[in-house]
Amino acid sequence: KRSKKENILIVNGGYYDGYNFCFIHLLLNSKKMADNNVFYAPTTTLNLSYHKNLFLWILKFILRELSIIFERKKIKIFFNSLKEGLFFYPSNLKKIFCFRLFLKSINLFKNIKTKKDLENFKYKNVKIGDLVYDTYIRYKKEKTVNLKSKFLLFLIFTAIYNFEKYNYFFIKNKIRYVFSVDNAYIHNGLIQRLSIYKKINYYVFSRTLPINQHIKKNSKKDFSNHPSYYESSKIFLKLKNKRNKIIEAKKLLTKKFKGEIIPQESYMLKTAFSNIKKKIDKYEAIIFLHDFMDTAHGLGKNVFPDYYEWFINTLNFLRKNKLNKKVAIKVHPNSIWISKTIEKKLKEENLDFVWLDPKISNKYIFKKISKFGITVHGTIIGELAYH
Repeated sequence: KRSKKENILIVNGGYYDGYNFCFIHLLLNSKKMADNNVFYAPTTTLNLSYHKNLFLWILKFILRELSIIFERKKIKIFFNSLKEGLFFYPSNLKKIFCFRLFLKSINLFKNIKTKKDLENFKYKNVKIGDLVYDTYIRYKKEKTVNLKSKFLLFLIFTAIYNFEKYNYFFIKNKIRYVFSVDNAYIHNGLIQRLSIYKKINYYVFSRTLPINQHIKKNSKKDFSNHPSYYESSKIFLKLKNKRNKIIEAKKLLTKKFKGEIIPQESYMLKTAFSNIKKKIDKYEAIIFLHDFMDTAHGLGKNVFPDYYEWFINTLNFLRKNKLNKKVAIKVHPNSIWISKTIEKKLKEENLDFVWLDPKISNKYIFKKISKFGITVHGTIIGELAYH
């Protein structure tokens, strides 16, 4: 039994909705956490504005800083309605130290020669390069990283600057527990990596977790806010009423393949299993694309650094082996507008491949695949095998 209060940090990445309200409320009023000191860290106040025009970039940055002032008021109302706590807006570092960090970021930027260098980039023995990589693609809205981009330099500086602020905060306040809604990008990822490195208990309460697992502890071996898929068989063996669980799972799959969006995939804007069908030829394989803006490193290491590099190298391999007429391409059903723009351009550049109508249901496409599906990760291959 603890003899004194401990400090906990609640990190929220901008999801001020009913799910997070209820979860944080239950967490803070639980027996283990009720008597602790609470700090709140709203990571939406990290300014990552960008524009190709330097003047407009600066203007957009200033306007975003002004909007943050009003955003903080909204955040305080949200959190204080749950439980009174201290708000952690990392204090600005001394100007001379800030200038030194900027010079250091320039040297770090110059030393990054390849995308692999960026992926493996560490700051003070903490790996943060993959976070910078994913943040670049998401906020610069490009299909891959330009290693000479000024925005990349800006992100490296932002990352190490906030790293130092978080580190100072952790040392000063002796944080014992961190709870976060997300681990993606430098917003939340920096806090996660630093927490784990400093052996602070770090938990994620993401909506990407299954409905029977509301919270997950991260470690050096598992940074993901997704279920531990590799441990699924071991977890299943520990469950009671296994037969009932299998029946329940089959019912959910039946609903999903009938076109219903099940609770485990509430993030989907539309189903990939509608009743829309169209006559298509048979193919040896289908490439199932990802949203090019999604975090490529969210589930760990990949062969390629981003989804664009994976896609282009896959097409080149198929061309080299004269398989381009035997393979079709299906775009992601949930991709955002910028990803759709990239898909359109890629289609124009790769007309030697068949691009399927994105509206066609996967359950009809599966019937036209004679051998296998190609993708990086996700549910699609498991769904294909199930059929």
